[in-house]
Amino acid sequence: MCVRICLNSNLMCFLLSTGAYRVSVQTGGSTTIPCHYGQKYKTHVKYWCIGYYLHSCSPVIRTDSTKSTDKTSISDDINQLTITVTMTDLGTEDSGRYWCAVEINGVSDVRTGLFHLSVIPELYVDQQEVTGDEGGSVIVNCYYSNTGNVNWCRIGSVSCVWTISGTPDGT
Repeated sequence: MCVRICLNSNLMCFLLSTGAYRVSVQTGGSTTIPCHYGQKYKTHVKYWCIGYYLHSCSPVIRTDSTKSTDKTSISDDINQLTITVTMTDLGTEDSGRYWCAVEINGVSDVRTGLFHLSVIPELYVDQQEVTGDEGGSVIVNCYYSNTGNVNWCRIGSVSCVWTISGTPDGT
């Protein structure tokens, strides 16, 4: 059996810093960010906003109204308890601090994820598609200019690789 890993900007280097994810994307690229939430928030409105603090952030997109703009879309999978935000054609002006949040009676909201998005021209992988045999290994080179630790995460999973090498499922 053959395993295929497609590497566009959906599988990327993630950096972890004090409970917040740092997402780096190449200029002109795109990213898909999953945000998990609790069962009790299944019927609530979820949204994606930008700003330093959750209570003062500016909504970019919501699940109850505009579900897409020119560059951003949001979907809510109530079976997986996950909202998925996709941002495309990213420029340096899109860099910032983004929040996934759940609206609670329009008054007090709950944070489900905090992401620091950096759009930089220096991030890239040398191959967009890698193929390997099940049980085997593949090498993915991620080139970046930031300092710090590099981590790999699988979209749709809460587990990441916190070392220089490994697999997105933690083995």
